[in-house]
Amino acid sequence: MTVKFEAPFAELEIDKNEAFRYAGIKGEADESLNRLYEKAYELLAESLKPKAVYKFYDCTYFEDGVIIGDEKIHSQGLKTFLKESKGCALMAATAGIAADRLINRYSLCEPSLALMLDALAAATVEALCNKMCKEIFKVSCHRRFSPGYGDFPIAYQRFIIDELGATLNIGVTLTESLMSAPSKSVTAVIPKDV
Repeated sequence: MTVKFEAPFAELEIDKNEAFRYAGIKGEADESLNRLYEKAYELLAESLKPKAVYKFYDCTYFEDGVIIGDEKIHSQGLKTFLKESKGCALMAATAGIAADRLINRYSLCEPSLALMLDALAAATVEALCNKMCKEIFKVSCHRRFSPGYGDFPIAYQRFIIDELGATLNIGVTLTESLMSAPSKSVTAVIPKDV
């Protein structure tokens, strides 16, 4: 059964330093950067509705990969990551289309704010994934493996999105080049029994 998960923006533990890192800020942020962060935070807090969808699956293994559901995935990296877990979850999460709209709106008139919105929206979807890992999957925040990591082909994003009905359930689609839309979206595999 596919399950939807929503978390109000205000309830997410967004790492400010991670947002600054995504924005390319090195070292200590000065007062003007902190004000820019606060402005971006307020705009996103008014607009974002972060949400996700997930489903548990049994896993079986073969020489050079793993079978999730009926899908045979050739990836030693994913097989090693799952460490012979008997099950896993497929997950898709998004900050939502409102983030893309705000980034686009400010990209011409206030590019520095657009950059901070982009970085903070990326940190928001990470915070959503972390919350799900802790509360639902009961695993470390960084225990997820996404298509595009190592030898796990990015083409498997389509498998995950289709399996979860992510387009219908949370509005996540893929372009022909396999980029997610909304842009601040994540697909991943999470071990079930760590």
